[in-house]
Amino acid sequence: MKKTILIVAMLVMALGLSAQEEKKISIPSGYRAFIEEENSMQLVSKEHSLIGVGTTHGFYMNEHCFVGLGFTLMGNEDDFLMPIYAAVRYNFGYKSNVTPVLSLRAGSYLSESTGLYADLGFGVRFASKHHFAISVMLTGTFFEPTEHYSYSLGDYVNVNHSGAGIRIGMEL
Repeated sequence: MKKTILIVAMLVMALGLSAQEEKKISIPSGYRAFIEEENSMQLVSKEHSLIGVGTTHGFYMNEHCFVGLGFTLMGNEDDFLMPIYAAVRYNFGYKSNVTPVLSLRAGSYLSESTGLYADLGFGVRFASKHHFAISVMLTGTFFEPTEHYSYSLGDYVNVNHSGAGIRIGMEL
């Protein structure tokens, strides 16, 4: 009986401490910067997968909605791309350490040619007590297909870098 009371008391104390910690979580506001690493596996072509690193800078309009601008440097063995975009992120909560997040990017990319760029991501944001968070997202990325000259084939070939991938980032 004493063991049961002791266990219940410890559980109540642990719940009380975790409830206090939740109140200490930093509420997103003001200027924020994101630094993200992303991988994109090509789904519609035989091109090599892309890997990249990027940054987005902007402001939280309220506790949930972030709006900003950014760019990413992406490449593989054959190509180099630089998407430049406007970004919107929506956090579905901010009162706990772990919250779902939705991200949308739209813009253009620069390479041997240019084209439209769009990216939709859904994932999880892990917040800290300070102005810092880590997010992990599943992404779907669209690159407008373009033509590149292939020296080995001696002709123009269609290239499509659209794909799905994972993005891991820090919010500072």
